[in-house]
Amino acid sequence: MPLRIALKAGEKIIVNGAVLQAGDAPATLLVHNAAALLREREIMTEERAVSPATRVYYTVQCAYLFPSKKDLYLQHFYGFLEEFVSAAPSAEPLARKIRAEVEGERYYPALRSARKLIEREQEIMNAFGGQRLQPSAPGGQPAEHRGLGPDGGRPAHAGRQERRR
Repeated sequence: MPLRIALKAGEKIIVNGAVLQAGDAPATLLVHNAAALLREREIMTEERAVSPATRVYYTVQCAYLFPSKKDLYLQHFYGFLEEFVSAAPSAEPLARKIRAEVEGERYYPALRSARKLIEREQEIMNAFGGQRLQPSAPGGQPAEHRGLGPDGGRPAHAGRQERRR
């Protein structure tokens, strides 16, 4: 049975790295085989990946959408996940779950779990009177994945984080 995806007018979706957009009217897509896909509201842009948890999400997303560079993205993923757990040890069970999903190449479930990690990060910030880390959970306009995208480099903000150590 195919996967049925209903898109609102103008809504975007990434399918196997290609950005598709519904026209002026709602559209329904039927996906008949395995494909890496993310709806617009699930996409994390590099500009929004500003915290350890959002970087975890972003690197899993890139590994999912750009399998030819998967090893590079996962190398960064493990570093960002470790960074988060060292700052918030209470998140270790969730981090283990995400790690197991990634190691089992179950990237979409790993992204769902990473969204929970983003929520946990915000809860921690709220407990310390911190400000909101990002306007909302993953979303925004799909963009060329500069830094961790097809060219495989590291995002500029990630280097700044490492120099602070």
